[in-house]
Amino acid sequence: MENFPSINTVGGKEHHMNGTRQVNIFTMYGQMENHFTNGLISILRLATLHDSRFVHRFLDSLLKIDICDLFQSFQVLEGYEEKSTADAVLKGENAIVQFETKIESATLRKEQMMKHLDAFKACSQIEQHLVMLTPDDSRSGYVNMFLDIDPTRVQHLEWRKVFSFLSDYETSNIVLQSIISQYLETIKAVIFERDIVGIIAKVSFGEKSGVDADKYLAQMRNGEWTEWNTPRQYKSLEGTGRKLLLYDKNLRSITLEVEIGEVEMTNQEVEYPWTNRFAPNTLRVFRTPIPVAKIETMDGFANFVHERAPYRNITHEQYRQLMSKSDGLQQDA
Repeated sequence: MENFPSINTVGGKEHHMNGTRQVNIFTMYGQMENHFTNGLISILRLATLHDSRFVHRFLDSLLKIDICDLFQSFQVLEGYEEKSTADAVLKGENAIVQFETKIESATLRKEQMMKHLDAFKACSQIEQHLVMLTPDDSRSGYVNMFLDIDPTRVQHLEWRKVFSFLSDYETSNIVLQSIISQYLETIKAVIFERDIVGIIAKVSFGEKSGVDADKYLAQMRNGEWTEWNTPRQYKSLEGTGRKLLLYDKNLRSITLEVEIGEVEMTNQEVEYPWTNRFAPNTLRVFRTPIPVAKIETMDGFANFVHERAPYRNITHEQYRQLMSKSDGLQQDA
């Protein structure tokens, strides 16, 4: 009989077989993100039974990790708040890949990453990788903070890229294809349609706000703005690296986006007491602004221009809709 790689887990309500805690795709976990970790690792394992190179193509295509080893072990490790173990681990004779999984953006923690890197010290494998699997943009300054911890071993993987890879995968195995399809539907419903990528804020012009409708875009391009004051605290932006997109009511368009690195109550302006500081090198002024007609095609934004609310949260799925097939969305020099 062929000796297939094992799937196992640490913690949880798994059944014991010969001293090993066996896990399958139906394993129950207390934390939602552990369900997603278990789903992905289960699919990688199941696909390997049908296609021995599946995991290698997954790692090479999405992360440029070229591993010749066969993985003997696919582990899903149930998480705890202060755990030192990653959420999942793939182990081969010479290579090991840890996965730290988040289903909500801006939730990575440096101390957690350091613990995972420290765990490599007990590993005999020469090739070591720590993959951060999150909804965040891999190009963001927020993600780069974590990549800088250990550029040779730490990598980031976006859920949207996992989604794309699995969406494009074709197999004659009807059961595997059905499982993948259901997993993709869950990613879309839970991660893409719920997690906040940022906000779209309507710009107020005039003396009170200090924003000149005829000058602010040129000032942005020239680097004269490093922060943006708002009338209230946008909690979804606070210290998260999420995006602030500005809607210009005169141009009836979104004119720029920028990551917010820090939010502080400064009272610099009486009616705009909250200061949102830009993360360095993240400002994008759109050469061709995104018109309201495009904005209102997003799910839930049909009446955006007529709403009195000064801002709207935007999810990853809505952001994808906003940016899809939009010609000319280039960053100005």
